[in-house]
Amino acid sequence: MKFPTPFEAARLDDLNAAIRHSQQSERILAAARAFATMDEQWLRSASYNEVEGWLKQIPGIGDARRPRHLKQHGEDVSMQPLNAEQLAQLNATQADNLAGTLGMEIIEAGPERIVARMPVLPRVKQPYGVLHGGATVALCETAASLGTYLGIDQTRFNAFGLEINCNHLRPMFSGHITAIATPVHRGRTTWVWDIRVQNDEGKLTAISRCTVAVVPKTGTE
Repeated sequence: MKFPTPFEAARLDDLNAAIRHSQQSERILAAARAFATMDEQWLRSASYNEVEGWLKQIPGIGDARRPRHLKQHGEDVSMQPLNAEQLAQLNATQADNLAGTLGMEIIEAGPERIVARMPVLPRVKQPYGVLHGGATVALCETAASLGTYLGIDQTRFNAFGLEINCNHLRPMFSGHITAIATPVHRGRTTWVWDIRVQNDEGKLTAISRCTVAVVPKTGTE
């Protein structure tokens, strides 16, 4: 049996999401044999999808799977930006919860960012008329939690806010605040998001960092 070269082994480690959850040693050995015969130039340039598809054609690895919590692993994310109809449906589902109560609206949801907006109305203000910092934090965590949930296997996992911090940089008395959340880490059990909050003029009003836990649903593990 010929085993992978160091380069092939390193690439195998990068792509090992396709087989890492298989506990049967036959599949692991089949993958090692397969990578040992691969064309190195193709291996250097192939995407995760291409290699995963190739692996699935090999006897012994036919049912190799992605990491169970991710829709897709690594540099590519299978989630496509939600269209206008999907965004409308998403916002409708939030009408009776905290997001709806505070007037939040998701205006963009894609693989690399979530954009959520909230009006600065009396219901989200402190008694002396300035935006309550807790309302800003709620908007940030909503964006981060939603972004995580859209990127995981929703049939088996949930996304829950684990930790959040927020620096309030500019008071708000009217208009809207818009949170723009981008992922800085997509892990197996936690995702970390950077959230920048701005006013209607595009000026920064707050900066937040939120960690979201990826938790198996009861009975799925």
